[in-house]
Amino acid sequence: MVRVLEVIWIYDTQIDPQHWKMAVCVAPRFGLFFRINSNDHWKPAVAIREADHPFLQWDSYIECGVPLDLDDSLIEASLTERGVVGRIDRRVVAGILHAVDTNDLIAAGDKRNIRNALINVR
Repeated sequence: MVRVLEVIWIYDTQIDPQHWKMAVCVAPRFGLFFRINSNDHWKPAVAIREADHPFLQWDSYIECGVPLDLDDSLIEASLTERGVVGRIDRRVVAGILHAVDTNDLIAAGDKRNIRNALINVR
């Protein structure tokens, strides 16, 4: 099982072209993840520094739009093939929560589940 703020690689079939992307878990019980991107094209986004996250090759962004709802088989396949690649620094949580709270595209239930998972992170 992936824990909150852990980062895995997923083969993302929802983007064009499809390819491997890093994703951070924001609500483990519900399989909710946000993509990590090297560009700040998708809003809202929270900046993360490579200096604080050694698994990154450069400064990047957590895309805090509609979360990815990943099923257990996809998560397990990722863990088997690539494992957990790192963890997002908990100092980023406030920025993620702000982005989630102010995003009208995220369903109320997903907002609640993300908030509940992130407020107790250590």
